[in-house]
Amino acid sequence: QSYTLTLPTTAPASNKMLQTDGSGNLSFVDAPSGDIVKIASASDYSTGVAKLNIDHFSTTYKFYKFYATLRHEVGSTDLRFRWRTSGSEQQGSYYIYTGLRGQINSGGTTEREIHFSGFYTNYAKVSNTSTASNNHDTLIDWTFYDPMKVVLNRPYVQGNTQYYRDDDIFRQNTFGAKYNTASISYNGFALWAGSGNIEDYQWTLYGVKS
Repeated sequence: QSYTLTLPTTAPASNKMLQTDGSGNLSFVDAPSGDIVKIASASDYSTGVAKLNIDHFSTTYKFYKFYATLRHEVGSTDLRFRWRTSGSEQQGSYYIYTGLRGQINSGGTTEREIHFSGFYTNYAKVSNTSTASNNHDTLIDWTFYDPMKVVLNRPYVQGNTQYYRDDDIFRQNTFGAKYNTASISYNGFALWAGSGNIEDYQWTLYGVKS
């Protein structure tokens, strides 16, 4: 099959691309660009890891969205978080965090409370001890605010973590955490279980244009 394409008669400005009208006529248009950009992702459904080290923050984006599913190797454990800088965890006792829990029980009754909190600890909890049955996935939906900004108290993480305490008790935590010390920029974070490995995980990190 042969056909004719007619090029535009003038040179384009920068960052333009060709578009056809379906009749063979080409024109220059703006290149498509989205406000949310996938930066990195990973998954493992067989071996398990002691920690997830996710080092993909940069000055390109001010906000990041992180989505993940994971399963604990053992039940009755918590999930923990630390910032990372240049491949090393920030382990000083400067973490301040809190989590609000909503829960529905097997009989349909509900509970809500400030479920966990910490003041100047050396890591932040994102789910509480005696939770996260290893029979079910933990679901993560987090937002990171300006992790590379070297301003005191600016970098911050908050979000939702959903999991089962037992097979018939479902929980959702809304939590927030920061590292309350001198100005430090963070190019990543670590995530691990209080006991045992993280298994059957899948995560994706997006940068959000401001």
